[in-house]
Amino acid sequence: MKLYNNSHLVTFNSVCEEQVSCFKSVKSINASSIKIIDWIRYCVNPIGVKIKIARDNVMLYRATLEHNIKLGLPAFCPGALLKSRDRNLTKEEKIVKQTGWMQFDIDLKDNPEIVDASKLRDEIKNISYVAFCGLSVSAKGVWGLVKVLSIKNYSLHFKQLVIDFKQRGIILDESKGGNPTDLRIYSYDPDAYIAVNFLLYERKFKAIPRRKIKSDRFISDSDNSTPKKVESLVNEIAVKSVDLAPDYETYIRLGFAFSNEMGENGRELFHKVCSVSSKYKVKDADKFYTNCLKSNNGRTTIATFFHLCKEAGLLNK
Repeated sequence: MKLYNNSHLVTFNSVCEEQVSCFKSVKSINASSIKIIDWIRYCVNPIGVKIKIARDNVMLYRATLEHNIKLGLPAFCPGALLKSRDRNLTKEEKIVKQTGWMQFDIDLKDNPEIVDASKLRDEIKNISYVAFCGLSVSAKGVWGLVKVLSIKNYSLHFKQLVIDFKQRGIILDESKGGNPTDLRIYSYDPDAYIAVNFLLYERKFKAIPRRKIKSDRFISDSDNSTPKKVESLVNEIAVKSVDLAPDYETYIRLGFAFSNEMGENGRELFHKVCSVSSKYKVKDADKFYTNCLKSNNGRTTIATFFHLCKEAGLLNK
């Protein structure tokens, strides 16, 4: 199943001229504007006296971690053009125009298993909807940009983005990115990634009540319907070496299908289905399934597994 059509693939050049707001520092109230591409390029290659001073201050902050240095750095607002950051104004009164750009922030303190921010940045750049990613101002984290498909669903896009990253084993800072008026402090990274083209992010969160399921539902010998059917199909997949999830998005759906319907009882079946793939790694699959169990919200059922089996010719359509 394709989550995106070709119309959602854009080149960076087609959106790089968009204007966003920038500020002398995070303490500034009055905004000026800058092209999104100029800000990003300054992060990679500082040009001009003011930007070079900002770069030097970033390096000084990384060496000293002096908080006042960070607070004095310039900042920008990727999500919107703003009239002002006056606290007396409502969000609607502050915003001139929303851009659809959304930032995400990854702090290594929230991801203790990740020790190398540069390596993480280089892994994240392979995600098809990431338009930019670079080191944070401390160089101990990673920040990036995506462009959402629907401005009116901005907050729902962000909620889903948090979930999607979590399924990749990465925890996003949920305090930064969900509001289009959120600021991003200038950070220098000569090895930052700028996409040539990328996919607009169309996925959005949709809350669905979680169904109550008996914990032993899928291990009862007397139940000869759904559980037996699932087990039979899994065995057939293993015998015929059918790669049911050739891409990562399908892999995510498959993990949720088993974890939501079967809980811990679905772990072994999930491993068996995935093991036919050349990409299969026991530890990675096991960690992913554990994450599915922790963050499942009831949206994906075992019907997804049956659908994938039908698409693979294992069931009559």
